Amino acid sequence: MKIIKRPVVLMAEEKAEWLEHIARLGDPEKVFFMDIETTGFSRTYDSVYLTGFLYYEGGQFFLEQHLASDLRDEPEIIDAFCGRLSDADRVVTFNGDMFDFPFMESRRKMMHSTAPWPAVESVDLLRRYRPYQTLFGWENCRLKTIERAIGVDREDVFSGGELIEVFETYALQQDPDLEKVLLLHNYEDILNIPRLLRIDAFLDRLQKTAVEEMSVCGTGVDTLKLRIVLAEALPLSLETDLPLDKKGTDVLHFRTEAFSPVLFLTVPVMHRLLFHYLSDPEQYYYLPESDSIIHKSLADTLGPVKKRKATAKNCRIPKEGDFLPGRMEQEGLHTFRTEKKEPVVYYDKEEFTHWLETCCIEQKTGFLRSVLQL
Repeated sequence: MKIIKRPVVLMAEEKAEWLEHIARLGDPEKVFFMDIETTGFSRTYDSVYLTGFLYYEGGQFFLEQHLASDLRDEPEIIDAFCGRLSDADRVVTFNGDMFDFPFMESRRKMMHSTAPWPAVESVDLLRRYRPYQTLFGWENCRLKTIERAIGVDREDVFSGGELIEVFETYALQQDPDLEKVLLLHNYEDILNIPRLLRIDAFLDRLQKTAVEEMSVCGTGVDTLKLRIVLAEALPLSLETDLPLDKKGTDVLHFRTEAFSPVLFLTVPVMHRLLFHYLSDPEQYYYLPESDSIIHKSLADTLGPVKKRKATAKNCRIPKEGDFLPGRMEQEGLHTFRTEKKEPVVYYDKEEFTHWLETCCIEQKTGFLRSVLQL
C-alpha cells in the first residue's frame, strides 16, 4: 500500500471560505472529508483499492491517499481507513451513507479485520442536497452535475466505473502514469466536497436570513417581477425555474447573484375564475340553483328557494380576475383555488401588490420561504 500525503494549496479567500463552512460542522481539525474507489458495487465480490482523506492540521489542509498496489493490499487499506478516521468527529462524504461506509464495513468484516470501526458522525451531502434538486434545477444529483452547477472545474475526465479497468492494468504493470490517473480522480472527488459546502451556506442564508425588502420591479401582461433584498448576501449565483406542481403548469423564475443580497422572482399572472373557500361551512347554506352560498343569519330573506347545508367543497366565493400562483396561505392575503384540495393556491394580483406595501418583514420572509419550499 502506498500513502501519498500532500498539502492542498488554496488562495487565502478560498481557505477562509472553507474554514467558515467547516466550522459550522464542528472543530475544523476534527472534520474529515472522505471518498473511496472500488472495483464495483458488490460488497461481497468487489474490493476497495483506494481511499482518500482531506483534513485540516496545524493551520494547513492536507489530502492523504492510500493506494493498493494490487488487491492483496485490501486488508491493509481497510485497517488504515479505520485508523485514519479514528482521529475525526465528523466525516463529510458524497453518498457515503449509502455506499462508502456500508461498503467499507462489509469488507472489514469479510477481511476479518480487528481494527475498531471508527465512531464518527456521518455528514452525507448527497442526502442533504437531494431534496433541493428542483430548487437548483439540477438534471440529476451526480457529483459532477452539482460541481458544474456551482462552477467547479475538473482535470479528471474518467468516471469511477471507467477506472476499474485502469486499476486492473495498474495492478499488473505498476505504471506511474496510470497511478496518476487513479489518484487524480479520487483527489478531485475529495477536494470538491468542501467546495459543495457553498450550497450549505446558500441554503442556510435563504432559510435563516430575513427579507428586508420586497417590491414589484416589473410587470407585464402575464408576469409580475419581484425584487427581494435579504439581510445578508448569498454565496452562489443561481437561475432556475420552479414548477409549483407536478404538472409544471405554473412555473416561477428564480435568480440570484453570488455575493449579492438581491434576488429576483418572476411570477406568472393569469386571468381566470377561481374560488375562495371559507373555513366555516357550518355557518352557511348552499343554494344549488345559483351555485352560491348564503349565511344562515340571512336565510329568512330568501323566500321559498332550495337550500341545503353547505359543505367544505361548495362553501366558496367565486372571483374572476388576475391571479398569482403560490404554495400556501399567507397572513393578510385571501387565497383562491380552482378546487378545494388543489395544492397550488392563488393570490389576487391587486390585493397582493397592496399587501407587499403593508406587510411586515416576517410576512415577506415567510412568503419567500414558502415559494422556495424551505
